[in-house]
Amino acid sequence: MSSSHTLLKYTRLVHLYLGVFIAPALLFFACTGALQTFSLHETTRDSSYKPPAWTVTLGQIHKKQTTVVPVRKLPPPAQVHRPVAR
Repeated sequence: MSSSHTLLKYTRLVHLYLGVFIAPALLFFACTGALQTFSLHETTRDSSYKPPAWTVTLGQIHKKQTTVVPVRKLPPPAQVHRPVAR
């Protein structure tokens, strides 16, 4: 075998293994990035939209590399001051 043939064979093998490990990660981050671009992984104030659990989890993995989603505390409800009857 010539040296150019050996080099080409080695280059193809390296390309195959790099693609096997990098392509899934690239596809994952492309898909979860698209979810985040359109804010499909979080709720907004005064909205009835509740994202599915899988989008929240994938968004958390994309941003923080963990599946633990922190629980947001709701602000206390505004207290209504009522006039005191005299």
